[in-house]
Amino acid sequence: MGKQELAMQVLQQVVKLPMVKVNREKFLVDKFSKELDRKDIATLSEKGPTSLLTKESLDRVAKTCIKDNVLRASGTSILAGLPGGIAMAITIPTDVVQFYAFSLKLAQELGYIYGFDDLW
Repeated sequence: MGKQELAMQVLQQVVKLPMVKVNREKFLVDKFSKELDRKDIATLSEKGPTSLLTKESLDRVAKTCIKDNVLRASGTSILAGLPGGIAMAITIPTDVVQFYAFSLKLAQELGYIYGFDDLW
């Protein structure tokens, strides 16, 4: 099995994890409800945040999402590696899966911030 085939198999399994899928509407409301009026919240899910907010606002929220994601992914990696020794054989594949999970989740969040529809 080639490296590309293995990577595709891992990604196909990671996408099935419930924590990976981001609910677009809930995410957008959570991230932008403080900056928008009630009437704009309905428009938010229909047209996306790019129709209502400045690029600076979108960038600020995106940077926050990136920082949160890095902290969560790093923290999870540290916890997975704590046992050390022989347990590393088990924790490395788990760490790879969690890395892909966090990356795919972040990709969705950034896509939604910048106006993309559901990715899958």
